[in-house]
Amino acid sequence: WSSASERGRCAADVRPEDAVAAVRFVAIRPNLRERRARGRTEPGGAPHRVARVTPVVGFDLDMTLVDSADAIVDSVAHTVRRYGVEIDERAVRASVGLPLDRVFPGYIPDVAYAEALEVYRARYLSHGLAMQSLLPGAREALQLTTSAGYRIAVISAKKDTHVRAVLEAVELDGFVADVVGERFAETKADALRDLGALVYVGDHVGDITGARGAGALAVGVATGPTSAAELAAAGADIVLDDLTAYPDFWQQWQETQA
Repeated sequence: WSSASERGRCAADVRPEDAVAAVRFVAIRPNLRERRARGRTEPGGAPHRVARVTPVVGFDLDMTLVDSADAIVDSVAHTVRRYGVEIDERAVRASVGLPLDRVFPGYIPDVAYAEALEVYRARYLSHGLAMQSLLPGAREALQLTTSAGYRIAVISAKKDTHVRAVLEAVELDGFVADVVGERFAETKADALRDLGALVYVGDHVGDITGARGAGALAVGVATGPTSAAELAAAGADIVLDDLTAYPDFWQQWQETQA
């Protein structure tokens, strides 16, 4: 970075004890270029072709753009209790961001995942949509990105129809061109690679894994259950306290693209 933002940090210099940092952004660019080259290559070594002309920036949904924690906890608890199992909602809250096929077996191992998922999704649509709220800076981040001529894609562990329903509920749907659902970590990388995304913004270690696997700039935002230090340790190139720091990051990143 040419000048440090108090809220935006280059993760190459984030100290685990306090996650405070500021170094020049250009210092991480060579490594990013190498990752991008690897991310644009198929497993067999052939170049991965991306037909899109408009550049793409990807965002996670839950706890990145929207605070959906209450909705997720409510829907998981409702599902588990349907099968006669009591649940510690604090433990569920700590698992927000994980795919549900990693959550339900810990509570209801004898229930078929597809059956539990159907109960969860019905509850989410009937009760959860009203529990969504925008996280600080989310709308402004999407406005800034689209106004600069970039296409926005939301890649989430949620089913794509639920992602669209949430985006409509918080009135972000007009900014989003592409939605890819039921992706996490490495499978997010596949989606980002197919879209040709240059940047991916997310709150979970799995988001950082996905961005790095696709050769995209990995921007962590510490608005979910994962701390800034954990995002940095996972390999985030930049860590933001929240999306109110996105304009500072965006301006300086754009300067590197000129």
